[in-house]
Amino acid sequence: MHLAVTIKSMSEVMFGSNYDLSRTIGRFPIDMRSEPSMIFNMTFEAVTNQAMDSQESHHRILFSFTHDCLSVAVLTPLLLIFQQHVENFGRQFASDVFRRSHRFSDVSVRFRAEKKVGESLWRFLFYTFMLLYGQLSLRNKAFYQDPGKLWGDVVVENGKTVWHLEEIPSELYVYYTAQISFYLGATWQHLRKSNLYSQNKDAIVILIHHVIAVVLLVISLEIGVYPVGCMVLLLHDWGDPFLELAKLFKYFNLVTLSTISFTLFFVTYHVTRLYIYPVYILHSCVFDSVAISQHDWMFKYVFQPFGVSLLCVILLLNVVWSSFILKMLFKILRGGQIRDNRSEDDEVD
Repeated sequence: MHLAVTIKSMSEVMFGSNYDLSRTIGRFPIDMRSEPSMIFNMTFEAVTNQAMDSQESHHRILFSFTHDCLSVAVLTPLLLIFQQHVENFGRQFASDVFRRSHRFSDVSVRFRAEKKVGESLWRFLFYTFMLLYGQLSLRNKAFYQDPGKLWGDVVVENGKTVWHLEEIPSELYVYYTAQISFYLGATWQHLRKSNLYSQNKDAIVILIHHVIAVVLLVISLEIGVYPVGCMVLLLHDWGDPFLELAKLFKYFNLVTLSTISFTLFFVTYHVTRLYIYPVYILHSCVFDSVAISQHDWMFKYVFQPFGVSLLCVILLLNVVWSSFILKMLFKILRGGQIRDNRSEDDEVD
């Protein structure tokens, strides 16, 4: 009796009160269950092995997180520097064109337009590059064609049932860290503005989106569910290049090209963000991932309650922005101009 209490207490201290000791003892041969010393030795060995596995997992997670933080810390300032050069080039190019074409009579309005050209040029180049890079990197992955393969496999290793997912390939790691760095830089630039309420009406929504994007990317990278993160990124990258291109054409008064680009944006936005994303990716996150939660504690206590909830918030933001896009479409049909309701500066229409 005392031996059973001792073994149970030891298992509860090391693995929590919910640890089912019967799963360990139940694996012993029947003739050994009557030998207390043999039961104790095998139970102690099983408990020790599980503790070592848990400690090794914690060390691996800590090392991975440290490595990821260093990568992002190096890449973020490099992206911001490159962004500054691209925006300066865009402003200079727009300044030369506007002066020759007399596009704006008001100098202050022209300066604001030049600034927005630089910003749109940077976003267009970044979104386009990441879209092409992501598409080429993911097209041969199994989970790209089958959402059911987003979660890897549950396999038996050394008599234990474990969740197995291949480590993130180097090309997808670059994809991930570049996106994290971009959203971190965008968040920092957004917070630099002294008064969020003086900006566009959904400036706070944009800030929330950036923060959620960073949190989701970090969670999915550290837990190991990078296939989900890659697919979410790819689907949300499809429409943005067309929007930025439509705005660039509008600034240079190329109305027909601007309208065509916006139409492509409208179609791709609603197909990728409001159909493919919820029907395939989010549905798989809610239902197909349940089986994994039994085999990984971080997946069960971090990704499922927090990650899936944040993915649902992303869908809600997509719906909110869809209403802005529809209003923009009606304005174009009435002969108005394209303006990005999601942008952080509405000074130039």
